[in-house]
Amino acid sequence: MASTNLYPDPYLQWSHLTQFSGHAACQRHGAALLIPFLVRVSEAQRAALGKSFFVSPHHVRSTGPFMTVWAAIHDIGQLQDSVDSMMMALPIDRPPVAWAAQATGSPPPPRTQSLRPVIGVIDNDCAYLNTAFRNPDDPSKTRLLGLWRQDLPAAVGWPVPPEFGYGGELDRAAINEQIASNDEAASYRLAQYLMQQGGAFLQQRAHGTHVLDTLAGVVRAPAPALSAKPSRPDLAQQCDLVFVDVPRPKIGDVTGASSGAYLIDAVHYILAKADPDAPVLINISIGALAGPHDGSSLLELALDEILKETPRLLITVAAGNARGERLHARATLTPGSQLELGWRIAHGDPTDSFLELWGRCTHGGAPSQLDVELIAPDGLRCLGPLTSGQHACLPAIPDVPTEVCLAAFEAGGPKSVGQDMMILSTVAGLGPATQSNAGLWTLRLRNQSSEEQVMLDAWIQRDDPRQTTSGEPQSRLETSSDRGFSIFGDGALSDLATSAGVVVVGAACLRSDALATYSPGGSLTPDWRWRRGVDAYGASEEGTTFGGLYATGVCSDTLVPMAGTSVAAPVLARRLVNSMGATRFVNLGDRRAWLASMRSPITAEPLVVRP
Repeated sequence: MASTNLYPDPYLQWSHLTQFSGHAACQRHGAALLIPFLVRVSEAQRAALGKSFFVSPHHVRSTGPFMTVWAAIHDIGQLQDSVDSMMMALPIDRPPVAWAAQATGSPPPPRTQSLRPVIGVIDNDCAYLNTAFRNPDDPSKTRLLGLWRQDLPAAVGWPVPPEFGYGGELDRAAINEQIASNDEAASYRLAQYLMQQGGAFLQQRAHGTHVLDTLAGVVRAPAPALSAKPSRPDLAQQCDLVFVDVPRPKIGDVTGASSGAYLIDAVHYILAKADPDAPVLINISIGALAGPHDGSSLLELALDEILKETPRLLITVAAGNARGERLHARATLTPGSQLELGWRIAHGDPTDSFLELWGRCTHGGAPSQLDVELIAPDGLRCLGPLTSGQHACLPAIPDVPTEVCLAAFEAGGPKSVGQDMMILSTVAGLGPATQSNAGLWTLRLRNQSSEEQVMLDAWIQRDDPRQTTSGEPQSRLETSSDRGFSIFGDGALSDLATSAGVVVVGAACLRSDALATYSPGGSLTPDWRWRRGVDAYGASEEGTTFGGLYATGVCSDTLVPMAGTSVAAPVLARRLVNSMGATRFVNLGDRRAWLASMRSPITAEPLVVRP
């Protein structure tokens, strides 16, 4: 039976109905655990929040409409009543420490005095002792101004950043002290960082380390074949660096929780480390897949607000690697018609799976008479029909109380204006009560209106495997011409790639201008209310398929390949850093004009940059 939603964010509604069982930290620490939320507030709401919730000194002093607030599970309803809108982020084991004086906080940390561009990377796993990130004129000194691990293990005693109150950081002096010990492996082992599962050996390759080296690593001669870096020294290898390692799901976590609050705090941390007059470039080569993809998510709006208020800032974002995967489909639902979409859950999937459905009318606004049914693989159990503002749960099998599927449908969506959003979740598990979720689910949509034509986008949330799980976690969409939906891989952009202010980077081939097979092109029509798509392309492959370009591994003087738009983005970003100088951007149009000036005068095609 359908029920009315308690929360406007369907993911929060899902967490509430499943008693936060999909979040490992909540299961370990209970209802008193503080959970981060990215919120949008008025000036009056901002002033009142610090009296009832944990607000970091940085956000107490800031004045913008977006901020991070931490609330216990039993206070979430109160928080919802205190803000305009909010989006839950992944709970972590070590939430903020209690601040003695939230109203003032500690003074900001000292900033670098250099007016060269400061390069920030928001990612995972930074080999901070690697020689690639040291001063090329004095290899005993790091160029890192700070490394902030937002989800720091309890046994690691790094200082807590006083401006934000959670995680742990190493400043330049602390990193230089570890460099002097001349034992990278021992330092990483002590920090419980960059270790393989079980902690016995260092990882050989780390995503964020490869990204940072591609963007700003010291150039070594001779350059290796298929290097992700240029062959000659440049400005980027002289720049100061800041790295923020954001939390990621662990064993027992699902993929539904956003990283939005952490990403916004990471941007503020990087800006605080730089001189207020220095240009800053931040690269983000991580992200999710689902979302409204119209620039209206809270995270995208918050990024755009920061860019508007910070003329010296550029943000590059990887476009994503889902072009060749069946994770995005679209359809048009004419008045009075019905469509179906298949959603296949793999047998042995160890994680929860999420599908988002976004719909809007061709004339604008959310559909008023759209209803949705979800039919289980056995063809006997049906969830719905649901209309806007409702949710329902589907029992696993008769006489077994375990719920294996939830649908939550929200008018207007939790993050988007003028769209309906629905999430469908099948709950993981390998026992008899939950094995029945494997197979082909059928999503049936009806447009009951006699006038409205509805445009639909279906997105599967990317479901990465955890380190100790087995089985295929990623669900897929199945379509056919007679059902009305079609796969649209070219538009399968990252959830951050429709922000109005960021530079979105796709992947191209090193030896030609051909698009990599996995890279979305973003050729999206205005009717779908999407942004312009990919701004520029960086090289990430020699050919058109995965092989990758080389940058440093975890240990100094090692090389490992990596592919994807995660590589293309820092390749392009390095070109931008080398061209920035003391450039300041007055507004979004100013950034666009500067980027356009780098394109070939002969063609209007997006810029393609090679190392």
